[in-house]
Amino acid sequence: MLLDAERDRWILWAPVFFGAGIAAYFSLNIEPEGWVGPICTVTALCVAIYYRHIQAVTFAMLACALFSAGFSNVKFRSDRIEAPILSEPLGPGILSGRILRIEAFPKRPRVLLDQLTWSGRHSPSRLPERVLVRLYHDIDQPIGTRVEGRVRLMPLPGPVSPGAYDFRRKSWFERIGATGYSVGRFTPDQGQVEVSVPLSIRIDRFRARLASHLETILAAPESALVIALITGDRSRIPRTTTEAMRDSGLADLLAISGLHVGLVATLIFVLVRFTLAAIEPLALRTDIKKWAASAALCASFIYLLISGATLPTQRAFVMGAMAVCAVLLGREAISLRLVAMAALVILIIRPESLLSASFQISFTAVTALVAFYEVASPHIRRLMRPPIRLHQRILLYFLTLIATTVVAGIATGLIAYFHFGRITHYGLIANFIAVPVTALWIMPMGVLGTILIPFGLEYWPFHFMATGVSIVTTVAGEVASWPGAVTVHSKLPMSAFLISMVGGLWLCLMRGRWRRSGIALVLGGLLAIPLTPRPDILINETGKLFAVRLPDGRLGLSHTSRNKFAASKWLQEDGQRNLVHWSQNFGTKPSVRCDGLGCLYENDRHKIAFVRHPSALSEDCRTTELVVAYSWRRRICPNADTPTISLRDLSKNGAYAVYLQQDGLKLVAANDLRGARPWSTRPGPLH
Repeated sequence: MLLDAERDRWILWAPVFFGAGIAAYFSLNIEPEGWVGPICTVTALCVAIYYRHIQAVTFAMLACALFSAGFSNVKFRSDRIEAPILSEPLGPGILSGRILRIEAFPKRPRVLLDQLTWSGRHSPSRLPERVLVRLYHDIDQPIGTRVEGRVRLMPLPGPVSPGAYDFRRKSWFERIGATGYSVGRFTPDQGQVEVSVPLSIRIDRFRARLASHLETILAAPESALVIALITGDRSRIPRTTTEAMRDSGLADLLAISGLHVGLVATLIFVLVRFTLAAIEPLALRTDIKKWAASAALCASFIYLLISGATLPTQRAFVMGAMAVCAVLLGREAISLRLVAMAALVILIIRPESLLSASFQISFTAVTALVAFYEVASPHIRRLMRPPIRLHQRILLYFLTLIATTVVAGIATGLIAYFHFGRITHYGLIANFIAVPVTALWIMPMGVLGTILIPFGLEYWPFHFMATGVSIVTTVAGEVASWPGAVTVHSKLPMSAFLISMVGGLWLCLMRGRWRRSGIALVLGGLLAIPLTPRPDILINETGKLFAVRLPDGRLGLSHTSRNKFAASKWLQEDGQRNLVHWSQNFGTKPSVRCDGLGCLYENDRHKIAFVRHPSALSEDCRTTELVVAYSWRRRICPNADTPTISLRDLSKNGAYAVYLQQDGLKLVAANDLRGARPWSTRPGPLH
């Protein structure tokens, strides 16, 4: 009975089940066989057809078929990549390659290279398809140029702790097989000349030239944000500005998403429609609304190319294209079905995007907003009945802006908490000012300036745009400086996150009173947060940085000036702002005592040794429960009963987390959770 009442909403769950299959693939510790997914999909469809007269069975089998289809799709995508991964340091040597991307960070720019050749002391039989190289100098070569320089290549870093963000997995799907840093300047490679330049390279060259042009006519730091809003390149934005935008709840304005694409499409739609309406014969004989919608779609596609086609921009374009098709067919332009189809298209094309914060935040926000206005739109239409005065329209605009900000903030707050461990508190105030400025000032000037570039008249529009950007950054800096603007929390457990997300989807996608049970699931997931234990000891994969749990609950670091990236990620996951040395709580338990041979971490029940010199091993192996040794020895302790973690273990298993329990120790390695996957193991010999 309940399923029958929701029959027209079944389609909304298609991307949910499809995405669940993708998530199941990534959760495995072993790589599955390629035939598993297709066989399960076909079997589920056959059962659904056979039992099509039983509604519950049909729904369950269709859900299983979508689940298996998602599993098969991401498996096929992963198998199709088959890109080599560097397994050990290489070089220094001469690396030659084609520039695919330039990230113009202020201090140390990065370049992405492909079509690689290597000449050095050790020459691998298979180089990675792409490498990301950090430069110690500016590079003045355009995208698509072949360059060469002296480089040292390094394997991709693993997670900084078990269960943390896996940079290798992200890089695998981008065909990046190594990182590196230059030890000399890059110069044009005169030995190879490219005959034809692909269209993608031509587009990226245009984006780079546009960014350089904007940088010359505008002053910093406004130029960096204008470039980010036009071309999607955020590498030039100062770190302080990024942090202020993030802490004020305005970070979404930096990512080109539905707001920006929608504004571009709306501006072009209105401009074309008013222009065509002024031509009386054309306005009387044709449907100018459809012509304007088609022009808006073309403008959105051009903006998609110029902005770099990031994931939020792709999602916004797909939804915009479907909305235009709905207008052309005389159907409702914005609906939950449109959102579901857009999500399904993105997951089919790029299934790995499901794990990204960008995908989750963008689709969660849009789903929540469409579901909210699906309920609220009858009341809004009633308020919009004529006669309605100008001040009433303005008041209604700001009321809907407040409602949109609140709904989107609540919907995406949990995802921001899960990925970044941060909750902003004054986002409503900041958005109340910044969103109208963006919608009515910044983006119209950006569109006008871009249109006028071929005529050489872009100077004043872009300067007006930069003034609007300055207002937004001033608001962001002011709001971010308020006391309590952001709260930092420890990492949200995966189980709590999944339970809350299911509850949120249930609340948005279902109808009737039983949709309210989704609120209980969301609250249930949040109540599970305190039940998740936090690690007492963390060891990074190089063995050069340790962290221990201090009496006040904070993490104390063995070094506060080394391995700052790993240290910052540990503190972010633990909900801690400042670096603390582990000797700060000397004399209390748990405490750390150090000498020239190593350090000893001790509490009422446990004693852990961090050994620097081999001469301390014999005593520490007898008197401690765990020995962490900075050594490549195969056997650290003569007594096999004493657990040990050596450099050899860290190289093999990645970073470690240690949990001090009542009945002993629990050791968890990063690779134990990652398993044997294509991005975590070497697919073949490189030498």
